[in-house]
Amino acid sequence: MKDKALSVIERYQMLTNGATVVVALSGGADSIALVSFLNSIKEDYNIKIIAAHINHGIRGEEAEKDEEFVKDYCHREKIELKILRTSIPDISKQTGESEEECGRRIRYEFFESIDKNAIIATAHTKSDNAETVLFNLTRGATLKGLCGIPEKRGKIIRPLIECSRADIEKYCLENGLSFVTDSTNNQTIYSRNRIRHNVIPELEKINPAFCDAVYRCTSSLKEDQNLLNSLAENTIQKAQINDGYDAVLIRKEHIAIRKRVIANLIFKNCKIYPQQKHIDMVDNILFLQGQIQICENCYIRVKNDVIDFPNYNKKTFFWSVPFDDKNVNTPCGTIKTRLFCDFDYKTIKKNDKDVLDNFVDYDKMIGCCIFRNRKQGDKFTPRGRNVTKSLKKLFNEAKIPVEKRNDIIILSSDDEIFWIEGFGASESVAVTENTKNILEITIGR
Repeated sequence: MKDKALSVIERYQMLTNGATVVVALSGGADSIALVSFLNSIKEDYNIKIIAAHINHGIRGEEAEKDEEFVKDYCHREKIELKILRTSIPDISKQTGESEEECGRRIRYEFFESIDKNAIIATAHTKSDNAETVLFNLTRGATLKGLCGIPEKRGKIIRPLIECSRADIEKYCLENGLSFVTDSTNNQTIYSRNRIRHNVIPELEKINPAFCDAVYRCTSSLKEDQNLLNSLAENTIQKAQINDGYDAVLIRKEHIAIRKRVIANLIFKNCKIYPQQKHIDMVDNILFLQGQIQICENCYIRVKNDVIDFPNYNKKTFFWSVPFDDKNVNTPCGTIKTRLFCDFDYKTIKKNDKDVLDNFVDYDKMIGCCIFRNRKQGDKFTPRGRNVTKSLKKLFNEAKIPVEKRNDIIILSSDDEIFWIEGFGASESVAVTENTKNILEITIGR
């Protein structure tokens, strides 16, 4: 076991010099073997070990005995111990999670709370990996789910992932390690236990090295998954534009890449990994346009060949700040202004007509000027168009998403709008060949 664990640690660079390692310690054989092993190499790797035990409030007196066992073990071995006492059944009823889901969440939150910079070591084994793959398979998992338990994910490491339960038991026997047995591990009311006690033994009759075979399979699948994810990330970077992502570019990708792009975009923007049905629905609207609600506060939309994530819960409010010839901070960005004298209109117009959108004839700005966002009834006469339109119509024509319109910065005096971000100056203050003093406006976000 020790050789296999050291090989995994080196291959995946799990331990860093001077790191604190929080070890999940239930008191079972796997976790006892793990904490014992890590404690034996702590000086070689210059690491600090902290054991973390959770009393889930499920098994009553048995859980109390496990807690005492862990205390005695850590005291004897001079290992620092942190204990969390909670009630997973009560919390799961409040949150609507299953006890298994709730327990996992609470565990990792506890480990993180001990030291947010620490490495977290869990005692998952090759046998756990096989159970996970079978469990995910019964739920219709995609490639990601069939890759099993990762050897390393962020700060979480699993040094025993290439060890079997036989390896663990042999290590405990050779090192005189006693351990406790969780009685719930034998209860087949839990899905994983049914797989462990009923399914895997049958598969091992076909292939005694079934767990080894599954591990080889997951190792190969992880290589494929890593490549596909890399291609998907490259596509996301290429597709990124100012207002979202280029749907045309993503549509051209192979469906295997396309669906990973969708899943990764949802994860990045909604902080949840989407269900397969959501990925399929979004893939459909990539070609047809439309909108899908992923969860309560997350929408993904395809409109005008742009993928974006509209925020319909964003609170809108009116704001205004006095005009200043210096930089001005607003809720929607920093406004930078510069005043130029003796303006050469002909040279600018000849070389760069677009730059005129950021210029206003300073001498024509009459009244008390302010920067603000839009308000009801706003109208605007764009430079050179000889027509006055409502901002709503103007924004509709420019295909500006509704949720972004209140962020657009406006320069006005009383009810007259002089300049709009992205649209330029109004006809009344547009620069001409007779302009002498100009105001340049740029927005920084």
